[in-house]
Amino acid sequence: MRFMRALLGAVGLLTMLGLVSADVSAQTDPGLPDTLRIDSLNAPPGGATGLSVFFANDQALSGIEITVLPSDTLVRADSFSFVGGRVDYIATKGWVVNDSTGALTAYCLPVEEPLVPIGTGLLGTLHVSYPLISPPVEVTIDSTTVEIDLIVRSTQFRDSVGVVFTPQFVPGYLFIDEVFCCFNRTGNVNFDTGNNVDLPDVIYLVNALFLGGPPPPCPAAANVNGDDQCAVDLPDVIYLVNALFLGGPAPAACLAECE
Repeated sequence: MRFMRALLGAVGLLTMLGLVSADVSAQTDPGLPDTLRIDSLNAPPGGATGLSVFFANDQALSGIEITVLPSDTLVRADSFSFVGGRVDYIATKGWVVNDSTGALTAYCLPVEEPLVPIGTGLLGTLHVSYPLISPPVEVTIDSTTVEIDLIVRSTQFRDSVGVVFTPQFVPGYLFIDEVFCCFNRTGNVNFDTGNNVDLPDVIYLVNALFLGGPPPPCPAAANVNGDDQCAVDLPDVIYLVNALFLGGPAPAACLAECE
């Protein structure tokens, strides 16, 4: 109980200091070129996972389309979810898979809703699956152009008057290997078997960093903010508290170099 009071007090103090914030709206120019980016993840030799897809736009958009194809035919793009993303409010959206090529197209088109505002953030989650593959395997999830139902599908944005243009595209990578201890996303600091990310992970991390507790069993999973130096420190606590309780961004993807 004493620890919980201290933790809640620390969250309040960090909020007052501006180190954590509940305001994660993205309504101002991100200062980035128009971009679509797919996350990269570590994954076990067989199963299914979801890769986050992010986008940045410095002008209002009347449409977004992304068409992707895994480089390995054993990896299948199954579906796309817009839940929790910046365009979740748009009714006309969806996804379709080209069975002959395996390419998946996800799209959104504001009709009666406001245009997609300037900003940066999550578009949605690309769900992929694959059989047991002999590791290690690196699969690229890249943009492509295909014909689906007699319609040419590609990766494109539409500006406020409907003019189509191609944003910068950053492919994602699926690193399939049995040696990883961190799968998909960081945050499972206490390394529970369900790969859950919750309050016990915050408690474990605070204990490990400041109260003499045991170190995280998988340091790569404790690098919650995705620091490319693989440091596990106070910013990870702040990031995790933000993610779990204050509407901040989700824990970063696992970094292979931190394993």
